[in-house]
Amino acid sequence: MKNFIRPLALTLAALLLFSASGCTLYITEEVTSTSISWPSTSATTTTTSVSGTGETTGTGTGDSTAATTTTTTKKPVEVRTEPKLSGKLELQIFTNESQSADGGWTTVINEFEDATGVSVTAHIGSSVNTMMSGRWKKDNPPDMVWIDGSGLSDLVYETSGKFYDLTSLYTDGYVYGTDTRIKDVLDPKMMTRYNGKIMRIPLLSTAGGVWYDAKFFKENNFAVPTNYTELLALAKQAKAAGYPTYTYPGMYANYCLSNFITPAVAAYGQQYLDEFLSGSKAAMQDSRFKKILQNYADFCRTDGYLMPSTTTADHTTVQQRWITHKCLLIANGLWLPDETRKLWAKQNFDMSWAPSPMISEDQKPTAIISAKKVAVASKAKNLDNALAFVRFILREDSQNTLMYSFGYMGVRTDMSFDVQKFVQEAGGSDASLATAQALSYINGNKLNRVYWNESWGQVGEIISAELNNLAMKGGGTTVESAIAKIVAECDKP
Repeated sequence: MKNFIRPLALTLAALLLFSASGCTLYITEEVTSTSISWPSTSATTTTTSVSGTGETTGTGTGDSTAATTTTTTKKPVEVRTEPKLSGKLELQIFTNESQSADGGWTTVINEFEDATGVSVTAHIGSSVNTMMSGRWKKDNPPDMVWIDGSGLSDLVYETSGKFYDLTSLYTDGYVYGTDTRIKDVLDPKMMTRYNGKIMRIPLLSTAGGVWYDAKFFKENNFAVPTNYTELLALAKQAKAAGYPTYTYPGMYANYCLSNFITPAVAAYGQQYLDEFLSGSKAAMQDSRFKKILQNYADFCRTDGYLMPSTTTADHTTVQQRWITHKCLLIANGLWLPDETRKLWAKQNFDMSWAPSPMISEDQKPTAIISAKKVAVASKAKNLDNALAFVRFILREDSQNTLMYSFGYMGVRTDMSFDVQKFVQEAGGSDASLATAQALSYINGNKLNRVYWNESWGQVGEIISAELNNLAMKGGGTTVESAIAKIVAECDKP
């Protein structure tokens, strides 16, 4: 029996239970597991490179996709017979009430149950992290947690010993049902350590930047900016035409920080980004960060460049205004096309992605690759099953299922990205095409890829608040005072 438990928005005490076929009564069924042998297969992979709105997002041409295809034959996956499993597994999975994300997790969980005989109970929903916090405090947590969403004190859990040490799983473990070592297919740049131990395993990865309407840019002869100088040129041209250039949801200014500001920090290299994200006072006081903030403040405070009311607006407001061309660029992550698909489906809108233009002219466009990870509870009641599930979700089929449902990138280095297949498997919508083209751009060779591997705790919230202050015309704060407030929150020298 597949058990999926979703928190209700109006009362955290109530739970809805889902099966693969819909809502059902909560029943726990014990299933005797069997030894699984996966057949060896020889697969042919098609790799597609794309030009047009995806690969030329830096030009604003919005041309139709032109694909070239090369075919390579993959080495057959060796069979590995897995130990027998039985019993239960409990999961904590945040999803923002997305049917697509829910469906992806449901598919993978069902396949794990079918393969192992383990009975899985999955707590899925937008308030699940808040609901489960009491259990974590009492050392009675679910066996595995998907580290995503609000209300999750993952840094506290990690530093207080509530996460299991996954180092040996990474170094010595195998992808479930295969002879593929996990360490051989995960990019070491995505691996983070606490006190020398790996406490989290990457599952998917994503990147942020700015989104724009390629058709609208082409019609108005606007060029997509690739650096700060070009951003100023666009803003001047757009202002003359009556359009503000940039917006973000000011109520959640971390969108501006993650997708607009931090990539400009990353353009100075992995080492500086690591220092910055770790909350280093020296990194915050560095002249490079001061320059980025000064450019940002100068841009936002120039009349007509920032969309009015940005600093107090919510997600829906800025999205609706942007889609109706009351602004040209919006800072956001890769989930934006699917999240707004009902708003722009009938707008003749060509949603396209570009990296942050806050970099200098002499720097290469930069994207920060941020891994979405899972952790196993050190007090897990079903530890062996949890570790097996982590290995299972690193299988190619699991990676594909979750990648298509989330609109993120997989984390395996031996998997090729195929735009056409992504669009087909993700439903064939304009939203899936927009996401696929963005992923193709990010996976290409036109970007400097830097990795988000540190956690700065509350420092990010302070920086976000100061970004709103710096964006206010005729008031707010100075760059120097903003940096002083940020530094006061930092723990590291």
